[in-house]
Parts: sequence; structure tokens; C-alpha cells
Amino acid sequence: MLPPLRHPLIEHGVVYGNWLLDSGRSEEAAEFAAAILATGPSGLGGETIAFIARCHVAGGHMDEARALIAPLAAGRVRRTAGLHDALARVLDALGDREGASIQRQLKSEAVAFTASVVARQAGEHERLRQEVEERRARSEPVRLHFGCGHTLIDGFINLDHAEGPGISTIPGIFQRHDFFVVALGPLPINANAVDYIFHEDFIEHVSQATQVSFLAECLRILKPGAVHRISTPDLRGDVGRYSQFEQGWAGVWNYEWDTWGHVSLFSPSSLADMAMMVGYAQVLLTEKNQSTSPFRCLEQRPLGDREASANIFADLIK
Repeated sequence: MLPPLRHPLIEHGVVYGNWLLDSGRSEEAAEFAAAILATGPSGLGGETIAFIARCHVAGGHMDEARALIAPLAAGRVRRTAGLHDALARVLDALGDREGASIQRQLKSEAVAFTASVVARQAGEHERLRQEVEERRARSEPVRLHFGCGHTLIDGFINLDHAEGPGISTIPGIFQRHDFFVVALGPLPINANAVDYIFHEDFIEHVSQATQVSFLAECLRILKPGAVHRISTPDLRGDVGRYSQFEQGWAGVWNYEWDTWGHVSLFSPSSLADMAMMVGYAQVLLTEKNQSTSPFRCLEQRPLGDREASANIFADLIK
């Protein structure tokens, strides 16, 4: 039996639990659902409720699933970005009139939600552009921290694709003026404008195609000679160390993918190859907290989940 999950672990539990359901491992997914419910049902987001309802459907408990999603029709479920897709799978499984009615409501909401996301992203882009230009006008270093989550670094412009527990761009008690909700893509920043880019345990969560585009965009906005600092799990030192490849498929150590949802891992050589292909002048492999940039910060990762020797610490220099 898993202990109760607390924020921010609930989000990870939902992601992993849905993966278990997709893999046909419904009993293990039900354990995560129980651990989430042990925290108390109040304040759960729509994606979390949809995951728990999926568990009920997988177990044949259709009435329980309907009871969970019923508040949606009354507008009592707190909306989250992935709510519509998450609930669609539950409603398809239920396949009844109630489900069809909610599906129609969701489609209508999705149109309005998409419009609001586009409008907000435009606002965040403009706010980010102004922040960069103001720092440059004050002759302050422009330092970007991608994939910040709830770890905000003072003196940096902290960016992530969504708000996390305890931080927000919306005025209020958790508002941080150095935090920006910005999706990966072209940035509203002029070329040769940024002094330092940093991220840890971030780049392995996106596809190889996105990695190439992201490195290219970072290269564009960096000043000549500036550093793009990367901290990421080492495919060779992590998967390579613990796998027993002679056993074939069954011997591969899938911890990094299965536990943390990593998508595309680097080895030191593959990171260097990609960076040089994109156009970086030099790639320096260092130790933790040993960046060559004068604008570096204290690095937190990795923690207890892996050894520092199973991690890549690299300066990509423009």
C-alpha cells in the first residue's frame, strides 16, 4: 500500500498511473488512485479526478466513475490544461448518454479554453520580452532558467510551461514577477541578448526533435561566448551501468523512462554531437557546480534518485 501522495507528487502519480492503465496494469494504477484519495478528495484537479474515474472503469465500477465525473456537468471541477483529453477516455469507456452530453460540453469548453491559452501566452511573451529588455537597459545580466517547476532562482528569469504548486503569474499571494509561463517554441527575445541559460532535469523530458529546436533557439538568443548550462541524466552512466544487456529486452534497466517519464536521454557524446551540429563552438563536460560561466548558479540536481557520476554536467558555449 502506497502512503498518501502530497503535492507536487500527485501530478507525478497521475502521469505514472495513466501510463500503468495504458499498459494494462490496472491494479498498480489503483494503488496510486488510493494513495491520492488518502489525501482527501477536496481540491483535486480535473485530470486527477479523470484518472481515478479511469481506475473505476478499469475495475468495472461504472457507477463510481459516473459519480466522480458528474460534478463536471455542474461546473464544480477545477479546470486544468489536460482535463478535456483525460476525461474523453473515461467518457468513451462509459459510452452512455450522460457521457455523450458531457462530451459535447467539453468540446464547447475546449474551444474557449484554447482561445484563453493563446491569449495568455501572447501576454506572457510580451511580459518576457519587456523583462529581458529592461534588464539589458539596466546593464544587468540576462539569465534564463528553463523548466524551473517550483524551484525559482533569484536573479534569473524562471520559465516553465505551466504554473506549479505555490507559484503563479496571476496577482496574489504566490505571484512571482520573475516567473513566466512560456511554452517551448520561438522566444520573444532578440538574438545575442542572453548571458546565461541554465536547466537541470529538463531536456530529457522532450523529444529529440524538440531538443534540436530548443538548442538552436538557445544558440540564437545567447551572446557570443555565453554558456548554455545543461544538467541531465547520463544514458551511458545510468542505463548503461545498471542494465544486463546480455539478457536482451528483459535486461534493460528502464528506471529513467518508467519512473520519471523521461523521453530522450543523452550520453556525453550524443549531447556534444547534437550541440556541435546545431552550431555551438565548444562543449565542455564538467562536474556539478563547475560551470565556467561567471553567471552560474548553485545546481540542485541530482538528489537521492541517482549519483552525480550518473549525470551529465555540460557547458555549451556559443
